[in-house]
Formats: sequence, C-alpha cells, structure tokens
Amino acid sequence: MNSQQSASPGQAGARIEQPDLYRLTGLFAGIGRRDREELLHGFLRHAIGLLNAAGAVIFAENDGDPAAIATLLSRQALAWAPDMEQQLARLARQARAGEKALYRSLADHPPVFLMACPLAGGLPACLTLVCRTAAENVEPLLVVGQLLAAILELQLASCDATDGDDSGMTGLLAEVLQAGGRDGLLRLTAGLRRLTGCSRVAIAGSRGSRMALLTLSDISSPDRRTEETRLLEKGIAECAGRSASLCWPAPDPEQQSPVLAEVGRATGSGCVAAVPLPGDSGSSGGLLLLWQEKPADVTATLAMLGKAAPLLAGCVQVLQPRSWRLAGGETGERQRRRRRLLMAGAVPILVLVLLIPVPFRVPASALVRPVTTRYVVARFDTILDKVLVDPGDRVHAGELLARLDGREISLQLAGLTAERDKAARMYDRYLAAGDTPAAQVARLDMERLDQQIDLLRQRQQHLRLVSPVDGIVLTGDLKRAEGGPVNKGQTLFEVAPLKTMNIELAIGEDDIARVRPGTQVVIRFDAFPGRQWQGTIQRIIPKSRIRDMRNVFIAELETANGDGRLRPGMRGEASIDCGRRSLGWILLHRPWYTLLHILDRFL
Repeated sequence: MNSQQSASPGQAGARIEQPDLYRLTGLFAGIGRRDREELLHGFLRHAIGLLNAAGAVIFAENDGDPAAIATLLSRQALAWAPDMEQQLARLARQARAGEKALYRSLADHPPVFLMACPLAGGLPACLTLVCRTAAENVEPLLVVGQLLAAILELQLASCDATDGDDSGMTGLLAEVLQAGGRDGLLRLTAGLRRLTGCSRVAIAGSRGSRMALLTLSDISSPDRRTEETRLLEKGIAECAGRSASLCWPAPDPEQQSPVLAEVGRATGSGCVAAVPLPGDSGSSGGLLLLWQEKPADVTATLAMLGKAAPLLAGCVQVLQPRSWRLAGGETGERQRRRRRLLMAGAVPILVLVLLIPVPFRVPASALVRPVTTRYVVARFDTILDKVLVDPGDRVHAGELLARLDGREISLQLAGLTAERDKAARMYDRYLAAGDTPAAQVARLDMERLDQQIDLLRQRQQHLRLVSPVDGIVLTGDLKRAEGGPVNKGQTLFEVAPLKTMNIELAIGEDDIARVRPGTQVVIRFDAFPGRQWQGTIQRIIPKSRIRDMRNVFIAELETANGDGRLRPGMRGEASIDCGRRSLGWILLHRPWYTLLHILDRFL
C-alpha cells in the first residue's frame, strides 16, 4: 500500500511507504550499519512495503512475555482490529513456544492473515506481520516472512560489528531475492564464490526424502545423470544427515568425510567443504564448495557459512522450484496426509469391488471339423485319366469328381468275351458228340470266363468317381497326377457335408474341472471377427491331448451351418460360461494356486 507519510517505531495508525523495488540490495545492506532503533524502524518499513502488508511488529521476550520493541501498524490494520498488537503478541508467544512460524486468519476478516516468524538464533525475538491476501498465497508469504526474520537476526547480530562480512552476505541475499528463480540461484553461487574464494559452488535442496542438486556454479540446470552430480549430491546428503559442516582435508577429526574425499579426488580439488542448511524438520538442503588449493583458514569460512545457514536456507527454499517446496514443506505434508486418507478410504472400497459377483468365463481355442467325412477311393489298380475338382470346391451328391482310364479294361473284356464264345462252341460240339467229360470241362471254362467278364464290367462302372454326398472337397489335389497310376484302396478324395459342423474346444487342464456338458459357449472365429456363434457343449472327451504344445481336454459341440460359412479347419476363440464368481477370485485364484504349488515344492 502506498503512502505519503512515514512513521516512527511505536507509532499506531501510521501510513507506510513502499520501498524502491529496484534498490532492495542497498536498502537491506544499508540498514545493517545504523543504530539499533533505526535498524528496527528501517527494517519494518522495508519489509512491510516489500510484502504489501498492512503492518508489522517486532516482539522481544520480557520475563517470558512478548513485548513490542518496534511497531508499524497502518490505520487499516487498526480498523480491522483495535487490539491488533495484542493479537500479534499472542501469536508471537505461540510461535516462540513451538519454535516454528505460524499463521492464522483474523476473525471477522477471513482474507486478513496474521503471521509470526520467530528468530532462529539465540535472540529471543519474533517478527509478526499483518497481510491481506488470498489463502493460496499465505504459505509463500510465510516463507518470505521467515527469510526476513533471518535477515533481521543477522542485522541485529551485526549491528555493532566493524567488519562487513555479514553485511556482504545480507546484500548478496537481497540481490538474489530480487533476481529470483534460476537467475537468483546463479547469482547466489557467484556471490558465494566471491565471499569464500572457492572455485565452484554446488547447492542442493531437499526434494521429498532425497537430496537433489539445484545449481552448480554457472550451470542453472545441472545434468543429474552424470557421475559427478551424483557424487556432489551424495556429499551434501552426508553433511545434511549428520547436521554438521564437513571438510576435506579436515582440520577437526569430527569433520572428516570419506565421501568428500572421494569428491575431491574425482574433481581434482585441493579442498572440499559441505555446510547443511537447516529446515523445519531436519535439513532443507546444503552447500558444497570446492577449492583448487586449500584456503588459508577454511575453519573461519565454515563458521561464517554456518552462521548464515538459516538465512541461506530460507533463500534456497524461496528460489527452488515450487514442486520441490510442496514435496518437502507443510503443504507437502498435507498432501501426504490427504493421500494416506484416500488410501485408507480406497482399501474398503477395493475390497467391496473385489467381492462383486461377475460372470466367470473360461477361455478356449476353437477348431471347426466336419461331423462326418466320406472317402472316395480307387477300387482297383489303374491309371488316373481326368480330375474335375479341386480341394475346397462345393459338390453335390453324384457329381463327377474324376475319371479313371478304362482302355486296359476294355481290351481285357474283349479278349475274355472271345474266349467265352470259343468255350461255348466247344461245349456245344462236345455235347453233340456225346463226350460228357469234355462238355463239363467246357462248361466250367464258360463259368470262369463269365465271372471274369462280370468283374471287368463292374470295374467299367466304377471308372467314374462321383461325390457320395453334398458337401465340400477336403482333399484331392490330383490334377498334377493325371495319367499316373493309382493303387487299389488309395484315397483319392475326401468329401465332408457342410449343413452341420462339429466344433472342438481345447480347454486347459487347470480349467476343465469347471466345465460340464450343457455349458453355454460363445465362439468368435478369426475369419468372422464381427459375428458370434453360440452353442452348448455336448460331450467332453475324457482323455487329454497335446495341442499347440499344451496339455488340453477336447469338448465338442455341433452347430448348424445352413449358410455354409463355416469351413473345416477354421480357428477361433471360445468363451465358456462357468457361472458367477467374485471379481477378486477371478483375478487372484491363479496367482494363489501358483503360490500354493511353490510352497508345496519347497516346504
């Protein structure tokens, strides 16, 4: 909120000026060089203007109770609550007792929030703020408020100091916060290199339960897949886990670290140091510094960084990606708690779903076979003259399939007929001459020749091979064999009727116990994926077979095929209806039985 009039500490109903956002570095660095009263006044004025707050109060403990040592409250803040300072004091007492930042909404004014950020060091003080903002912006403002509290702590600690180390750190952080984002991280690494004299700086943040590298000197997005990155993260994670600064080579045995030694050898550094950054619950990240040569006094550098660690932690928390803050902060904890509640509610729902009875269907492969097969065979040895059909042709009963060569039969028949006529004449002659024995011999020759002639005439009648039934030719690709010999009993054609087809279902042995004759079946054939055939299992062959390298049992059913679409040899998939079972049993019974087999084998 903008104003024309400034206020002094302790003044109520003050109108507050907004600081120049382009001069924050100088403003925050400058107030650290003034006396304590001017420090508090200037800090509150800049903090309120930076956050667009309605007011702020700094409390210090006095005999266990918070007492205001600097106050800047706007008229608007006092209009919301005349006892605003007392409400802020109560919130400050709670924050100091819990040693963590707190916020709550103002009664009767929900968009107004009171925040309390205790100073983390040895100073018993607390920074409180009054902000009007949306609920989703409260936590980011609370983070900035904690960062301001850390800056205030450093300013108070360095108020009477003669050196400019803390002032330089404060100015650096003000510059970093003004830049923000990735650019702010790059400025932070560059500033730390300047303050410490190191060659490289790595900054890591806590991402959930692991430490992840945020930036590496002049690299805003380091490749986390490299071995160097993993080593740096491992070194920062060790110092964060031990909550202590580590160094290699270590001047103090307690600061020794084999991981930092490994980092030093891998990067060719003469000295490596790691400093943890504290957070609300453990460590929120860490710094890792590398020197090409060992510095003169690394202990003083670690002490300076350790003193500024709370301020650096807040700065890193503000600069790191929002998804990381949600994963590790208070919001992340609420999200994890919400997920646990969802999981707790999902378990009984899942159990109820698994108990729902649903149709249980056993899968099986289907194969079409003819109900009967008629064979057309050669009745005698002869020559194949002409083939008139191919496999797959539809034929009618009596339709000519092929012709056999009858020339040899005709020649044999002519010869036997001549011999028979000769035997008849001899019989008549002997009978006229009264030669009874010779006449009987001639009569026997006539009977023998008659039988041979009848046999040849029967063969002549079978020179035409015809279909015995209406159906389809299954086998009989003999056109290339025309003019070749055929043997007696040789199968030349197989013909199957199409009006009714037999369907064989190959059922796995682990499912056959649930299938009975009379079970309903739905079949889809590969040739007709959009059409279903339904039927009822009529019989189950009791002996198993090996089909497609599986031990299966064959169930059979017959189905009408009036349109002739089904052909022998067609394959498909069948679904056998085996009643209703719970969804959980359907999904888990196979893994459960497999587990039982494993236990039986090893126990």
